[in-house]
Amino acid sequence: ELDKDEDAIKQFRLGRDYFKKHKEVFRVAEADFFIGRCLNHLEDGFEAEVYLRKALITFELGEYVGRQSQALSQLGRALTFQQRYEEALEELNKAHLMIRSNGCVNFNWLFIVQKNMIRALKELGRDKEVIELQRRNDVLDETLELEYK
Repeated sequence: ELDKDEDAIKQFRLGRDYFKKHKEVFRVAEADFFIGRCLNHLEDGFEAEVYLRKALITFELGEYVGRQSQALSQLGRALTFQQRYEEALEELNKAHLMIRSNGCVNFNWLFIVQKNMIRALKELGRDKEVIELQRRNDVLDETLELEYK
């Protein structure tokens, strides 16, 4: 997995350079998002945050709600790796709200966001909220049989 993520980062950086040269703002933001996501897989929350914040700005400016929620979720994860749990929870809550207020809920993505919220809440000792979110995720997992453990 490590090699795959490092190779993917190299490829996304090449793509980012190409799209930047051609002034394709949305595609640069997508490359930033995927670089940040790969860095999260490597648990490099500091570098991931840099790329995810850039992507988020573009997604906000273009009002790409789906991409915003994904970037917020990944940003929350990056902040969790940095042990900035309150900030992580703030970003994850924004993603959670966006997903749930969107007319067509992506339950897989909701599960992932709630899973990351559970991690932050555990670190903050907020056990009551952990239990409630875990109960919700258990229902989703039972139905969808998700592999994100």
